[in-house]
Amino acid sequence: MVVIVATVLFVWVLSQKEGSDCASVRELVDFNRVHDEAVTAQSEKNEPVELPLSDYQDWASHVREYAADISDPQLAPHARKVSDLAEQTVEIVKRARADNTSPTAPGPPAWVQDYAKMNVEFEREMSALEQACHT
Repeated sequence: MVVIVATVLFVWVLSQKEGSDCASVRELVDFNRVHDEAVTAQSEKNEPVELPLSDYQDWASHVREYAADISDPQLAPHARKVSDLAEQTVEIVKRARADNTSPTAPGPPAWVQDYAKMNVEFEREMSALEQACHT
């Protein structure tokens, strides 16, 4: 009897953790995946599509809304970081669009490196959320 009670309690604790904010995490992950797939579908094989700035702003706004729903102490820091990085993406896109650097200038513009670093960090934070919620 004690084993059955312990097993039921263990399953209940896991289900509470799983249900905590993992539904919101899954929604965030799914939203981001669908967004990426839509952008990829619009792009030519070797020529990415240039989205309007408003699309980036809408994406970042939705990411922020999903992240705001996540309060679990193990998940919230990652969700907030993802939201911050989405906002940074918008700012980097603005910088890129305003960049008048000559194509013959040596080396890539600074925003290229900033975007690459930000993207690596974004993927790392999303991966942490996915692993925590087994998405």
